[in-house]
Order: sequence, then C-alpha cells, then structure tokens
Amino acid sequence: MPRFVTVLSPGFDSSMTSYTSSAAALVDHLTIEGTAPDADGATVAYLDGDDQVLADAEADAEGFQVDLAVGANTIKVPVTAEDGSTTRTYTVVVTRDEPLAAPA
Repeated sequence: MPRFVTVLSPGFDSSMTSYTSSAAALVDHLTIEGTAPDADGATVAYLDGDDQVLADAEADAEGFQVDLAVGANTIKVPVTAEDGSTTRTYTVVVTRDEPLAAPA
C-alpha cells in the first residue's frame, strides 16, 4: 500500500497550536503518529471539529487513522502532560481535494 506524506504548514513547533495541510483526492485517510520524547507519560485524544471523539479508522494499523472527507477536515489533538495539569490542544485542518470529474 503506498504511503503519501503530507506536510504541516507551518512545520511542527510545540509552541504553535494551529496547522494546515492538504491531501490529494485519492488520499482517503491519514495517520497521526505521536513522536514526543516524553510521549509515554502524556495522554492524547483525537477530536473532530465539533469536539467529538474520533474513532481509530483502522485500529490494527500503527498510529491513529483518521478518515478524510472531501474539503476541510478539522482534527483536534489535546495532549495532557504526565502531571495531568497541563493540556495543550493542537488543531490541524487538512483539506482533501475533490476528485476530478470523469470526462463526458
């Protein structure tokens, strides 16, 4: 299965909380993989734009899988530090292209 990599804009910086990215029409999901050096003690959630908990679209795959609809997809990732008192929410808006229309 081919992997497509999308880049956050701006590049990830833990002090920034809002990002954008884009995906081609043929990309129907993305994988979020936490790589924080202290990720073992942190808790992470994955929410949609309405703060509803997202289900892992492919629980058997590594990372957290998010299905993408055509258009803007808002994904919020609240991360709570190991001490339980500090939470920062990162928001990523991934815009998936609309498929090209078939020739008539």
